[in-house]
Amino acid sequence: MLNDPLTTDEQPRPVRIVLRMAALALAMSSGVAVAAPGDHIGTDSFEVIPSVSLSTLHRTNVFLVEGEGFGGQAATPGTAIWLQPYVTMRSDTPTFLFKLDAGWTGKKYIQEAATNLDRFQDFDVRGNIHLLRDSVVGLIIRDKFDLNGFESEAIKADNPYIQVIRNTAGARLTVRPGASFELDIGGDLRTQSFQTPIPNADVVRSGQNSRLGYGPAAEFKWRFLPKTAVVANWQMEWFQWGDNVVAPSGSVNNASYGAFLGVPDGRLMRIDAGIRGRFTEKLVLGLTAGYGTANYDEQSVLDEGETEGVPDFELDENEGFASDLQGLERLLLNAEVGYAIIESQTIKLNYRKDFQDVFFTNYVTFNSVGVGYEGVFAERYGANVDFSYRFENYNGEVTRDDHRLVGTTQFRYIATKYLDVTAGVGWKRRASASNQPEIEFDDVSFSVGARFTY
Repeated sequence: MLNDPLTTDEQPRPVRIVLRMAALALAMSSGVAVAAPGDHIGTDSFEVIPSVSLSTLHRTNVFLVEGEGFGGQAATPGTAIWLQPYVTMRSDTPTFLFKLDAGWTGKKYIQEAATNLDRFQDFDVRGNIHLLRDSVVGLIIRDKFDLNGFESEAIKADNPYIQVIRNTAGARLTVRPGASFELDIGGDLRTQSFQTPIPNADVVRSGQNSRLGYGPAAEFKWRFLPKTAVVANWQMEWFQWGDNVVAPSGSVNNASYGAFLGVPDGRLMRIDAGIRGRFTEKLVLGLTAGYGTANYDEQSVLDEGETEGVPDFELDENEGFASDLQGLERLLLNAEVGYAIIESQTIKLNYRKDFQDVFFTNYVTFNSVGVGYEGVFAERYGANVDFSYRFENYNGEVTRDDHRLVGTTQFRYIATKYLDVTAGVGWKRRASASNQPEIEFDDVSFSVGARFTY
């Protein structure tokens, strides 16, 4: 198992990280002019943009239970206060680009029945460095780290979240043989840690697993127009799990899966190509198509089962994790269209066909469609409306088909250049395509908030 330097007991750490980075930014920007609110902090080549959001979010189903409409228990409503400080630091010169984004989220529920959903440790940090930007050969270094909790059905757990800690580090050597050509060659290292609550009337414990992935990657761009490019991408990833044999937990804690789940190591590959850019003043288009594969190693599960003394029949190798180990081959497609009705009114459409590795079974394939609208009125008022539908097909020892629907509407009022106020309504549904009510829920939300940006 990978060492996990962060635990849920280290709640002050995200705050310390944000404050230290802000202090570092101020120290770096010597000679910074005094800035008025909304003007940011910095010089011509270095800028610091701090902000803080305070909002209230009311939800009708905070534990994402089936609800009485699906034959389940009554949903629990809850209202939470959200606090989200954020800071962006950017240094931009013709030869060097540095950008760092860091944020923290704390939420406190008002109702006593939902106080186990209080959470103060979620944060994310993203950094990018581009060296020798104007040279034939350059270097790009990227890193993204985040710690997040996602609600589960573990109502009685002290911490009913599926907690995920992720870090993706990558480097690319950039070659520019001409003004319009760019080739990036490098690789990525991904670490992930999953902590899943296991609910029980008498005992609440947690199941944890970790994943290490690594592999090469290449990206190509040919800008045949100033704002339009032909693109191509290739990526390989080999991955290993800290534990290849785990106990079922959370929403997969079902007698039909037996006492153990097999989580095999494997290999993923993706390649795609297409075009992205602005074709007219009103039309923005992105279209890529490709091919992907996923292959899984049955022996990684059997070897750990033997080491742990788990009989082969308890791993259900004929109908469980091994049933999809012959591998996945899938066509990939990503299409995005944006059209400006007028200068300040835009509609968006998108479609995606893809797959990904998941922590509780082998993989999920999905098709998703979305539609959206974004508009600004009288310079101070804005509106965003989005709706998406995603059909998911999970494969491996845990198999299920899900419909996922998300709709949001948000209104924005720009009071001043440093303060804007928002209000919105949202709806989420997950419904099983196999008519299994235990994995269905509806959740409607209402929010009001304000953001201050210095």
